[in-house]
Amino acid sequence: MLVEGQPFRYNIGTMLQLIIYHYWFHIGEALAIRQMLGHSDLPEFVGDIPTQAPYRPE
Repeated sequence: MLVEGQPFRYNIGTMLQLIIYHYWFHIGEALAIRQMLGHSDLPEFVGDIPTQAPYRPE
């Protein structure tokens, strides 16, 4: 796949993973704010996925 005449450096699996991590990051931010506001019974945040479970193509 080419983007502006250059080979695209990510495959579809990597892009999907980056999008998921992006959303998880923002969910974590929202949960942190809710925790600071004193909300209780919050769901557990996923954690540091890139370090603990990095994408490995087959």
